[in-house]
Amino acid sequence: MDDTITIVDYNPDWVILFEKERILLKTIFEDFIDIQHIGSTSIYGLEAKPIIDIMLGVSELTLVDKKQINMLELNGYEYRGEAGIPNRLFFRKGIPRTHHLHVVKYKSDFWLEHLLFRDYLRAFPKVAEEYGRLKKRLVLKYSDDRGKYTEGKGPFINEVLEKAKMWMKERGDVTVQ
Repeated sequence: MDDTITIVDYNPDWVILFEKERILLKTIFEDFIDIQHIGSTSIYGLEAKPIIDIMLGVSELTLVDKKQINMLELNGYEYRGEAGIPNRLFFRKGIPRTHHLHVVKYKSDFWLEHLLFRDYLRAFPKVAEEYGRLKKRLVLKYSDDRGKYTEGKGPFINEVLEKAKMWMKERGDVTVQ
């Protein structure tokens, strides 16, 4: 499978693709708490890899059973276990990839940080533009190395998360640690 990283202009169809998948996931997971569109495709105007990132929150990962995994596989998902991130069940779909599904405990650190990052970029378009420029620079250097591409985004993401935590505290959001 071609694993070359490609960044494309924002596509308004990404919202529609997420909604279609959300409907499917609601039929497979009866005990989910929430389903969120995360990642760059969830931020209006942001360039992104054309992969819809979906985060599904459950009360406990142990509630995800073989039947649900089989249903996802019948609908084109490949189960990848934790895929290097503890306390996450990861699934990917499509050749080339079209969707990533992250099943995590609702309100876990993974859950909160991904929503915080997304919401901050949505609220501050200039920061989102800066992120887009960074991703374009990184893909020029590391289009064939997903690990280095992801690693290159790390410092920016961490800096934004710190700013976002301060922003949420200033707004009086008590869910931020």
